[in-house]
Amino acid sequence: MAWRRWKQNEKAMRHDDDLSYSKLLPILSVWLLAIAVVIMYMIFMA
Repeated sequence: MAWRRWKQNEKAMRHDDDLSYSKLLPILSVWLLAIAVVIMYMIFMA
C-alpha cells in the first residue's frame, strides 16, 4: 500500500503533476473539528 502510493507520488513529481492525498484526510479533519467543538462546549458550560 505505501509502496504503491510512493510510486504514484514519484511518477507525479517526475511529470510535474499534482500529488495525490489520502482520502482519510477529510474524515480525520471532520473528527478533529467535532472533538474540538465538544471540548469547547464542555469548557464553556462548566
